[in-house]
Amino acid sequence: NRMNIQTISSPNNYELHNLFERSFAEILHDDTGYFTEELNQDKLSDWFDFDEMIKYLPYGSLVEARDNKNVLIGAGFIAKQHPISWLDGHKAELFIIGVLPGTQNKGLGSQILQECESQAKLFGAESVLINAHSMQPQLHKFYEKNDYQMIGELDGYYQNGNAKFYLKKI
Repeated sequence: NRMNIQTISSPNNYELHNLFERSFAEILHDDTGYFTEELNQDKLSDWFDFDEMIKYLPYGSLVEARDNKNVLIGAGFIAKQHPISWLDGHKAELFIIGVLPGTQNKGLGSQILQECESQAKLFGAESVLINAHSMQPQLHKFYEKNDYQMIGELDGYYQNGNAKFYLKKI
């Protein structure tokens, strides 16, 4: 299975949004039982503002993975943490990463993450910050497997729970 992973400056917004929606739905409806009915938000838009990400593209890099039929199967967006605080430590933030259902646990997410980190180095970042809902241990394992260290947890960060924050020097 040959893949093409590259940085995109003008994405197909419909295709990209669909990928992230499908990836998000897979997390919510997996069989781990980490999310309860009371805690679930059932749409990506309850957690993430896709339109704001598109506006923020000039401050970062969108990495896409496509299969040999040119189907979008994964993507990640990394950017300067925020232009206001950029001078404070040169941190990049991974805002979102997703791979299609059926493509998980095959190394694709790690490849996208590594390319995001390479892009962050190109725009001067020295470290990458990530956060994940405290009730998503599968994501925590993914970040830890990719050499991220948990640096803290914020109570009430999300409307329905806490966030764990991870950092990696690059």
